[in-house]
Amino acid sequence: MTASLRDPLDAHLAELDRSLRGPARARRDIVREARDGLDDAADAYRRGGVDPHTAARLAVRDFGPVAEIAPLYQDELAAGQGRRTALLLAIALPALMVGWDFVWQSGLAPGPPAPAAVKVLARVQDVAATTIAAVSGLLVALTFRRTRSPRRVAAAAMVTSMVAVVVCGGSAIAMNLVNASEAWLRFTTQPVGLSAYVVSLGVMVLLNVSALRTLRTLRAARKDDRHRVE
Repeated sequence: MTASLRDPLDAHLAELDRSLRGPARARRDIVREARDGLDDAADAYRRGGVDPHTAARLAVRDFGPVAEIAPLYQDELAAGQGRRTALLLAIALPALMVGWDFVWQSGLAPGPPAPAAVKVLARVQDVAATTIAAVSGLLVALTFRRTRSPRRVAAAAMVTSMVAVVVCGGSAIAMNLVNASEAWLRFTTQPVGLSAYVVSLGVMVLLNVSALRTLRTLRAARKDDRHRVE
């Protein structure tokens, strides 16, 4: 395909790419799909006898302004980012629970019996993690279904992730503060205990980052809505 044909198409696709917010792979897939459609439309005009540059401009016209098209794609991106967040929750929290149970039961991080307050907080954390994982599994399933509002599912995944960080992360911090001396000993002298802390922190960071990315995707969708109204 000649440069004279591709230039208007490339400019339009570049504008579309800049307008979208969401997972990089999903954005690339959307732009690739749009490129295929534009190329087919331009080729059809060329076969009808239209010169390449005019064919490209007509294909772009038929495709529609980015301001009108981007919000439709943004809903798809919001659903994709929400799916990622929910899937991370559904996998990471149960895995973290199993990992810590293994650390305690294996004797790799020995220590005296935990205070009563720590046991209560641990119970709260277990119940919260189990509930959040179940909700996340449901949200993952919903992201694969056509719904009237994929943004609501994405927003639910974002809120669930934030709740997980606050409740599970907060209870973990509280447990270590209540039993600070043992926590410090485990952190400084037990490689397995240190590894468990590092992994737990990493999971909380990933959940927070995924929630923030979902929030940015939803904000982009709302921004597109405002532009369409204006």
